Amino acid sequence: MGWESTSIPLGLGLSNDGDAVTVADAHTHGAYSEEYESNEFSDTDTEGNDRDKIDGYVSTPGGFLLKYSHKSKDVSILSSDLPSDPEDPERQNTVDYKELPKNEPTSNMFWDFIKRNVILPLGKGAEAVKH
Repeated sequence: MGWESTSIPLGLGLSNDGDAVTVADAHTHGAYSEEYESNEFSDTDTEGNDRDKIDGYVSTPGGFLLKYSHKSKDVSILSSDLPSDPEDPERQNTVDYKELPKNEPTSNMFWDFIKRNVILPLGKGAEAVKH
């Protein structure tokens, strides 16, 4: 559930047994706005909510996928070819977003990247520890 500048996660969505552990968080910064530094992590994104224990990821209207490392406190650019807002002066590419037809299932590059490069490797590591 979200508003212009914040959202409230409704649950992890990974486990019905209550045994899921948050190891990172990810969100998007929507359309470009002069009111916000949309292509950067905000203070809210990098402070609090176990930020000293988990990494954070954000996709931005400029086409970036950024990672915040909780260990080094550094931000790195993982990608600059995500769909971007043509109104963003910091736009890195010409990859326009595409509106989906009504009732079309959604899929996006951001979550696919997170699943492939964050969640699955963590799961494989947990399996190795388990066995």
